[in-house]
Amino acid sequence: MSKGRYEHKGRRRRRTFGSKSLALVLACVLLVGGVIGGTLAWLTADGGSVTNTFTESDIDIKLEETKPVDKTAPMVPGWTIEKDPKVTVEDGSEDCWLFVKITESTTPGLDAYISYAIAAGWEIVEPTNTSGTLATISTLADEIVIGRKVYKDDTIKEFSILGAGSYTDPMGDEDDFTITWGENQVCVKPSVTEQMMEAITGTGKTQPTLSFQAYAVQLFKTNSDGDKAKTADEFTAAEAWARAADMNTTP
Repeated sequence: MSKGRYEHKGRRRRRTFGSKSLALVLACVLLVGGVIGGTLAWLTADGGSVTNTFTESDIDIKLEETKPVDKTAPMVPGWTIEKDPKVTVEDGSEDCWLFVKITESTTPGLDAYISYAIAAGWEIVEPTNTSGTLATISTLADEIVIGRKVYKDDTIKEFSILGAGSYTDPMGDEDDFTITWGENQVCVKPSVTEQMMEAITGTGKTQPTLSFQAYAVQLFKTNSDGDKAKTADEFTAAEAWARAADMNTTP
């Protein structure tokens, strides 16, 4: 009987796992399986997005004249005629070269009848041998081009084309007859005769004309901070005018 009890106790000591121990092992296995098969909590961040929109740029100009009415005026020798062509660079336009091409009729020649001057602030671009000089006289050629720089932060963007001037006509009724006029005017030369008037009067005859055409070309070749003192990245007047060649037609 005692031997049987001892053997029974020995068998109980050889049990290595009980029901609780087995449950704990299974729980650990399930936990490890859950970590491997589940979603790991990595550190993440979203930096957002950036979208660039590239907008248009432009240069808008307009050329207007209110006088003379209907763009036509009779010529009286020695008199002045109100004539106010103005060119405006519209707000929002980029920095630009502003040009005006002035064309005189040659048959009949305007210069025989009319004298005029260019307003202050313009420089002569064509003829090329006068480039860079201020435009003050109208006897350089039958067609001239004048230009000026206009910056987008300028407060004045409307410019008269015709300026004040004077003309001395030795063929007038008096020796060295001089006539003066103000801005936005031209003068009829005192030397215009009745015969000259008859030459442009009647059916099929043409009258002298003075025409204006305006152009604008961007001022800067490359990025600029708009500093008017830094001209290295600007087109010269001649370079800019050459880029207007495809628009350059006689009005």
